[in-house]
Amino acid sequence: MRSRPLGYADAVRLLGGADSAVIKALSAASGVAAAVMLAPSAESGLVDVNLDPPFPHGEVFSAARMLADEGFIQRFRPRVVSTTLAVAWVAAGRRAAYVTDGDRHLGDSVHFAAGIALCRAAGCVVTGMDGRPVHAGGGGLVVAADERTHAALLTLIGNQRGGRPTAR
Repeated sequence: MRSRPLGYADAVRLLGGADSAVIKALSAASGVAAAVMLAPSAESGLVDVNLDPPFPHGEVFSAARMLADEGFIQRFRPRVVSTTLAVAWVAAGRRAAYVTDGDRHLGDSVHFAAGIALCRAAGCVVTGMDGRPVHAGGGGLVVAADERTHAALLTLIGNQRGGRPTAR
């Protein structure tokens, strides 16, 4: 398991220049130094899945179908959520992964940008639902703690796409 320290300057940059007084106050109040250790882990087997519409890939992917897939049931335990907090939980090691079917601009979304940046800084695997980089235009979002978890989720997604392989 890898971990990478996230310092105060990194936190400010990742939070888009968030109020530094707030970050300092949280650090002081918690008694924890401004450096945070992020350690993605798939150990929990928990996968957050967004079930809120819209479903732009509905013809080839359904999160609800993935939850009922025997391969998913055997390996993972679902949590249903539709917030970028779930993405941050992957970076912190509280979730194995996060999957959402979204439009082609999720990487630019104010709701996901900070979480995606945090996951990348922590060493998570971050792609679109097709396995390509989020900004490549395939849509959706798959954030996994490690390559093995990411590959398993892409296989489950690919099964719904008529067995068409996803990009690697």
